[in-house]
This record gives sequence, structure tokens and C-alpha cells, in this order.
Amino acid sequence: MTEPYEVLATLYDDAGWGVFAEQMADRMLALAAEHGLSEIRHVVDVACGTGIAAAKFAAAGYRVTGVDRSPHMLAQARKQGAEAGLRRVTFIKADMRNFALDEPADLVTCMYDSLNYLLEVADLAAAFRCAAAALCDSGLYIFELSSAWRNSGTAATSSGVIPATGSSSAAPTGITKVRPTR
Repeated sequence: MTEPYEVLATLYDDAGWGVFAEQMADRMLALAAEHGLSEIRHVVDVACGTGIAAAKFAAAGYRVTGVDRSPHMLAQARKQGAEAGLRRVTFIKADMRNFALDEPADLVTCMYDSLNYLLEVADLAAAFRCAAAALCDSGLYIFELSSAWRNSGTAATSSGVIPATGSSSAAPTGITKVRPTR
């Protein structure tokens, strides 16, 4: 039996998602600046997939940790990182609901509708708590997801920014601090 993303990992970037990842990396950095994050040293890209956004963050001079639970996507990310000569990127296999870092991050990102994979409120809360725990006190968690507008059936993409509070127990109540961006 084929494991999830086993085949897709090798085709992912060629299918056009790599371009989206590059664009979203730029958007995440712009949102960070908009929301007052003036100094970024360490970026964590949760659900990093093949590492395209992580590579873009590293090329901009940041130390980057890519987190993904798919060994196949991570293998592709590591291969592409090595081919590009990236030295400031570390990829770790972990679930977005349960990962730990050796050093806090200034910016945690989660793109590609990855939060939509979490179907239970408890799982979403765990992912938010984990992101909050990964942040330094002045850091930001910026995420992107798709949803349906209530009662309209119209799909929409939205993003949110959650400032770190210095307490990993702040989420999920920290969700009320989300400042929607457009």
C-alpha cells in the first residue's frame, strides 16, 4: 500500500505548488513586517512539505526549521536543500500538534491549507498550543487556511496572525487575538 504523499512528494513542485509556496513565503514575511516583527532570526515552517518556502526563508538569511509529518515530503525537502546548498535549514519529522524545538522561533508559519487537515477542535487547539510554545515572547504565528463563508458555500482563503504571549497555555484562547488579514 502506498503511504500518503509517497508519490505526490516527487511531483508536488512540478505540479505548480512550488510557485505558490514561494509566493506565500513572501506574503508571510510581509505580514510579519506589517504586524511589527522587525527582527527575524529563526523561522519555523510547520507542514513545510517539500521545503520550497523554507528554502526561500533561508535564502533571505534566516535560520529555518521545517516541520512535516511526511517522511516522503521531508526527503524531497532535504534533497532540494542539499542541491541548493542550503546550510541554515533543518528539517524535522513531527506532527504540527506535537513538536519541540531546541530554540524558540521569531516566526512560525503554517501554509498550504495545512490546518484544514485538523478536523477536531482539540487537534486545532493542540496545533495552536504547539506553535505558541515554539515562539519567543515577541514572536508571531502566521497561518493560512481555506474555509467556506458561513451560509454562502463560497470558498475563501484567509490568514491570521497571533502574537506570542510568552505562555504556551495561551492558545486556544489566544485565537481570540487573531487579527484577520486580507
